[in-house]
Amino acid sequence: MWLRIDDRLHSHPKIRRAWQANRDAVGLHFLALSYVADKLTDGYVDLTFLRDQFPEMAEAQRAVSVLVSAGLWETSGEGWVIHDWLRYNDSAAGIRARREAREAKRALNRRLLDEADRRGPRPPGTGR
Repeated sequence: MWLRIDDRLHSHPKIRRAWQANRDAVGLHFLALSYVADKLTDGYVDLTFLRDQFPEMAEAQRAVSVLVSAGLWETSGEGWVIHDWLRYNDSAAGIRARREAREAKRALNRRLLDEADRRGPRPPGTGR
């Protein structure tokens, strides 16, 4: 699975603001990008993920506060959502549907190949 990151991210005002306020926050942001893409959370960052990244919650809260203030994260229920995640990345439902379609196509191809193998070789000039 891949996620999209703007190649001008290094100069984006929100990233610059977060970097100047708390460099750990930018590191957390990148880890969170990877996490939400891997876990197909539609950009949602949960408290469990946050606790896994920081040994002390005060440190985590400072980083999150910077990300929210910079406009990179938005508070959502018990966690946060990465701003504009679904604008630039595919939804979990879309990814799952593509994976299922791809797997169904592979299964069909395997079945067709198995059937062709059972029939054996065709005489020359009779088609595929």
